[in-house]
Amino acid sequence: MSVVRLAGDLPPELESELRNETAGETLKWAGRTTGSPEQLEGIAVIAAGAAIALMNAPGILSIVGMLIDFAGRGQIPAGGYGPIGASALAFFAGLALVVLGLRLMSVSRRTVWAITDARLLRVIGGRNACCDWRAADILDVRRLNWDDPIRRALAVTAREGRGDMGLVMTGKADLEAADRALAELTA
Repeated sequence: MSVVRLAGDLPPELESELRNETAGETLKWAGRTTGSPEQLEGIAVIAAGAAIALMNAPGILSIVGMLIDFAGRGQIPAGGYGPIGASALAFFAGLALVVLGLRLMSVSRRTVWAITDARLLRVIGGRNACCDWRAADILDVRRLNWDDPIRRALAVTAREGRGDMGLVMTGKADLEAADRALAELTA
């Protein structure tokens, strides 16, 4: 289940990309994510990756020591390469997680959700990547806390690949317009 906190405005570059993606369709509603849930996910992934890399930094130092020893004596010491290699592999896996976390944080600021007359879609600015769901893919639309303007949310369940996709939209965006657009799409 994805929880998307939406802002009501679209920067010009994201609006242009959305217009290109939805050419030939009638755009009924669009909202940009504020990125807060995705930012937290990115921070968690960065923290996990940094912890793994730091715990395995001695393996990298051992490899550097072996290379210095090889340069000085012309031979590599015998044995003990398995744990050092595993530690080095884990170190680089941790660095990869840090990069992945940074990427998650970057993508979160460039994600736009939209509803046209033909589909619900998610566009990630600058990537030419779009995920979309047609009317037949949308299984359920629910209003949550609709009478409370602060806690109001719109929950969409859609078919995605082998399972279902759950999306909860909340925030400053015009959720009434999103609800009307989804009703028209699924009617």
